[in-house]
Amino acid sequence: MRVSVERMPGSTVAVDIYSDEAEFSIAVDKAFLKINRDVTIPGFRRGKAPRHIIERMVGRDAVVEEAGRDMMEDLFRRAVEQEALVPVGEPAVEILQADPFGFKVTVAVFPEPTLGDYLSVRAEPREVELEDAEVDTVIEQLRKSKAEWLEIEAPRMPREGDQVTLDLSVFDGDQPFQTPAEDATFVLGESQMFEAIEDAIKMMSVGAAAELTLSFEEDDQSVNLELRGKALRYELTLKDVKQRALPELNDDLAKEAGPFETVDELLAQVRKDLLRSKAQQARTELTSDIVNHMAETAELDVPAALVEREIDDQLTQFKTRLAQQRMTYEDYLVANGQAEEEFRAEMRPDAGR
Repeated sequence: MRVSVERMPGSTVAVDIYSDEAEFSIAVDKAFLKINRDVTIPGFRRGKAPRHIIERMVGRDAVVEEAGRDMMEDLFRRAVEQEALVPVGEPAVEILQADPFGFKVTVAVFPEPTLGDYLSVRAEPREVELEDAEVDTVIEQLRKSKAEWLEIEAPRMPREGDQVTLDLSVFDGDQPFQTPAEDATFVLGESQMFEAIEDAIKMMSVGAAAELTLSFEEDDQSVNLELRGKALRYELTLKDVKQRALPELNDDLAKEAGPFETVDELLAQVRKDLLRSKAQQARTELTSDIVNHMAETAELDVPAALVEREIDDQLTQFKTRLAQQRMTYEDYLVANGQAEEEFRAEMRPDAGR
């Protein structure tokens, strides 16, 4: 196999690959056997026809073409390994000759950076400290996850942190806007309900009904696209209120939370995990700063295919965040009056960096 590599702008290479005559001859023999198994020749059992008969029927060019197709992938893989190339995009292939087989592959590859004075880059390690409030937050979340919901002994209106059970209907004019919810449960202050609805619930007694109308602006990006520009009527019936009973922070809670025997062991592990997380974040930020300083003085011709791959990765993460906000990517584009290519164009400079 003979290989020559021409490097071009944009971290693109043109790789000319030619098979040796001996290995191509072997590939032709294999192609003949493959075609012989696939065609039916009158007077011969499948796979038993003489070679000259096969070549006369399908033509030698077809056998040679089949041989080239069969060996192309292996030749390209060997060439990439031999020249230490790392393709990052889809290759374009051009056949140079049929016998022995030769072809050209044009493909973007990982760039080879020319570093500047990177040895002059200095960065100080970052100290991390842990506040008691951070530990308290984790412990409070643990207690909430292990809490029980208890009936309220003396009737009262709902408060922040209570669990409420509602029947909820939403109307656009006189038409139902969504499927009515029966016996739906929410935690006030934690269930991402509209503030006006939560305020209304806090003024209700069990068994009471309430009605309110919420109007949404056309350009309100904090709500789903289907809500924008609408005035919706909400009908609520409060059916039950329960209060959260947090477990005591004691050895029993520690044992339930994990492989701990005492509260002290639980607290020690929480501190250890938080410190490890903050140290990892500090190391990541430090590394990022160093790389950014090095990049400022380096020469790096980033291929377009690599930038597009980075954009794809960032878009995947962005769509996940939108989904958590109950919004689709398509709704976001419509709300911002953008086509997808316009949005990708905005992302391209940062993705390239």
